[in-house]
Amino acid sequence: TKGEYDGLKYAFRYFSKFYEKDFPKAILNMNNFNNITFNKICEILSIENKSDNYGGSLGNKVFKNTFPHCSKHWYDINEKRNENAHPYDKNKKISQKISKNEFQDLLNKQIKSINEICDYNWSVHI
Repeated sequence: TKGEYDGLKYAFRYFSKFYEKDFPKAILNMNNFNNITFNKICEILSIENKSDNYGGSLGNKVFKNTFPHCSKHWYDINEKRNENAHPYDKNKKISQKISKNEFQDLLNKQIKSINEICDYNWSVHI
């Protein structure tokens, strides 16, 4: 839909704007892009998504078997986004902002995930 397209465009635009200087904002927008993409993949492949929680949905068995890199890497990206969105981490300690090396690792995971999506045989679903 146009709304989904606009959401993807916005997330990608702001990811591109911040990826070299504000890692938390870049991760936020990368995660938004992934969430919209995940929902669309589930819709196209008729993957039943019973959870309202994006992070929890990434473990969906069908999605995980079809897109193992996306499932794992997007989960990691979502977890890091959650850590940076709150002042405290899951251990109740002040959360540490993402380092350049951590961001680069997540960016590499994102590239693998996007490649996995692009390499998928979508023609069987048209």
